[in-house]
Amino acid sequence: MRWLLPIALLAAPAASVAAVPHRYAVILAVTVDAEGRLVEVKLSKVIDAESGSTDAVDVPVPPQWMDAARAWLAKRDQPHEAKTYFTYAFYDPARPSEVLTGKQ
Repeated sequence: MRWLLPIALLAAPAASVAAVPHRYAVILAVTVDAEGRLVEVKLSKVIDAESGSTDAVDVPVPPQWMDAARAWLAKRDQPHEAKTYFTYAFYDPARPSEVLTGKQ
């Protein structure tokens, strides 16, 4: 009977092992006016930040993440000239309303 426990443990799924987060880099096109106010924030493309490639991947970014990205950008200093520039932030599908900007 003692040998059954180790076999049962090996056969059981590892429920306590946390899923490894996968971060995607979301490239954003940001348009500001001459006073540095956000005019528009558009998703340009999503790339797999861990692949080493800049090719776009088909990963949907939810509206709540885009809202959080707009709020994050609104807190940052913007150029005081009318222009469009590109920036990025990280997206983890396990945290759909959280903008990741560094080692998080």
